[in-house]
Amino acid sequence: MDVFYTNDEMAARSLGRTASRWLRPLWGLLRFLSSLRGSLFLCALALLAGLGLEWANRPVVAQLRAEAHPITGSPAALSPADRAHLRRLVGGARVVGLGEGSHGSKEILEYKASVVRFLVEEMGFSVLGLETADASFINTFIHLDTPMDGAAAAQSFLPTREIAGLLGWMAEHRRRHPRRPLDVFGFDVPSYGLDERARDVRGWLTHLRTRDRLMAESAIGELERRFAGRRAIIWAHNSHVAFPRKRLFPPGLLQGMLGVEATPMGWYLRQRYGSDYFVLATTFHSGTVWAVKATDRTPSIMPLSPALPGTAISAFHQAFGQDFLLDLRAVRPGSPLENWMQRPQLIHEVASVYLPYLPPLRPVVLPDYFDALLFIDKTTAAEAIPTPP
Repeated sequence: MDVFYTNDEMAARSLGRTASRWLRPLWGLLRFLSSLRGSLFLCALALLAGLGLEWANRPVVAQLRAEAHPITGSPAALSPADRAHLRRLVGGARVVGLGEGSHGSKEILEYKASVVRFLVEEMGFSVLGLETADASFINTFIHLDTPMDGAAAAQSFLPTREIAGLLGWMAEHRRRHPRRPLDVFGFDVPSYGLDERARDVRGWLTHLRTRDRLMAESAIGELERRFAGRRAIIWAHNSHVAFPRKRLFPPGLLQGMLGVEATPMGWYLRQRYGSDYFVLATTFHSGTVWAVKATDRTPSIMPLSPALPGTAISAFHQAFGQDFLLDLRAVRPGSPLENWMQRPQLIHEVASVYLPYLPPLRPVVLPDYFDALLFIDKTTAAEAIPTPP
């Protein structure tokens, strides 16, 4: 199956080829060291440290059980209780940022599609901004009766069955409600010439540092000129909708080696709209996702191992062993959970491209990045639509 390459992927693949040249021998060295007797002591020490953190996190897990909302519906069909909880979370926000911890998770895409339907049908949202440079093809599909189907329209964004289903619903919504259709726009920046510049790492870093600012300018311009006064949804990766002053890119432990700082699009949106900009992020415990393997540039199903002991992902899994919603703004001040969230915690995030040598973990101070979190206990790879010949 084929997977759609997102706008920044060409550059990331180039970096992946460079990184793999030194990561492979490093990986071999680590495997050799792990065979040494002395490493058994280090492994045992690391395991004990993780178990110690698990023990220390028991009050956090207990409070999560008390404060989070377990999902009672499904990714494709939220229950009335789930929708009521979402209504309270969103409140009167004008702009909702819907984040994804992976572009290739079936459950994430289905949940986000369900949230879009809820916001449009029950809360009066009528604009959808997508992490793509050009949404004209999608708008043509939605607003005009054409012979193409959702699968064809999805090719210009994320060609998965989950996205095709959402686009099909959007077209049907326009037919049922011709006076209040859902308008779509793209806010990503074109990548003309990026493949050539990506051969120079400095050019790629420049792209990273400017991309989110340009995306924010594009989104704000659309919201204030074409769609003034209308409630809007911004669909993008967690790393774009988040609102810290600075973040490290790309997601995962690779950021610790590169240390590329950039201001995310969400920070600009928060500065412009304040609390009228609400962010719902998604993350997951284990399973599989679709992504592009940086070492050979092939679309692959990426397995996700269960989270390391002591991480946020592990605590979330222990709390319910199922999907849940958590309002990060409403955690009791001074409580174990609030104190724990004020420290960097590791969550799963997968970019368009991944390196199989490194776990896809990202350190975040949760309430400094997002307003609410949708945790998915087990994810499966999205169903890719083959690219037409």
